[in-house]
Amino acid sequence: MKMRFKIASFFVILLLFLVTFKDKDTGLIELINQEFKTTPTSSGHAKFDLLDATQFTDLMYPWLGFPVTVLSEEQLLGGGDHTGIPPDELKVKNALIQFKDKKRIILNLPSYQIKSDKKEDVLAALHMKWYLQVIQYVRDVLPDADIGILDLPYSPWTALKSKANISNYQQVIEYLKPVIDATDTLYPMFKIFNYDENDLSYLMGVQLYTAKVSGKPVYPVLSHKNIIVQAGDESKFIPVNLIKQQCKFVRKNADGMVWWSAKQETWENHWYDAVSTDCFY
Repeated sequence: MKMRFKIASFFVILLLFLVTFKDKDTGLIELINQEFKTTPTSSGHAKFDLLDATQFTDLMYPWLGFPVTVLSEEQLLGGGDHTGIPPDELKVKNALIQFKDKKRIILNLPSYQIKSDKKEDVLAALHMKWYLQVIQYVRDVLPDADIGILDLPYSPWTALKSKANISNYQQVIEYLKPVIDATDTLYPMFKIFNYDENDLSYLMGVQLYTAKVSGKPVYPVLSHKNIIVQAGDESKFIPVNLIKQQCKFVRKNADGMVWWSAKQETWENHWYDAVSTDCFY
């Protein structure tokens, strides 16, 4: 009952904001910040964890956090697109055996992602079912591991750029609740859709608060490069001012942070030197 009340309260805040929408930088963000001041962090512990999920090919580079294992779709399900294809239990469990010593696992399964309200879509229902199956397979093989899914909950970018889409976003979050409940930690990806600081504040606030009402630890996923592949500029470095803005917000309001790179790359110092104090110290 308490959790349901929290979720309801969050959407009341969203609704009030949308009705009185004037300045997104001073409206919803102020309300969310008030909630952060009166509500403890999701996990209830004061320690802030830094996790490293990068793919730098260099043997030596500055400390970004403790290494964390991100299991790709190819590792667990095999190569190719798995949209509409169920997980093979034997294949998944065999793939997991080599990670028996890992205490934290992040699953990256883009083929099963549900980003729009498709309650009547049979494929979406199957993907929900298969998400839960994969999580259970991990629990069977790695019973002591902390399990989470990369990019859950999703960014509210589409919903919050249109008042008409906010109910759609609410339905997606409610629809994904069984998957959220089945995980131990949430890893929302703080993607950069544009270079507007006000938009970024707005999106981070709503996405983090949406995750926090689950009552689970929340570790936002950040990167030094654009991770929106479809934008065509995933190799571009994110402006330093936006990285600093993300780090300050996350370190103040979340339980931890994951530093991520979508693919292998060589180390470059310039971005790190500019943001290290705000992000990694």
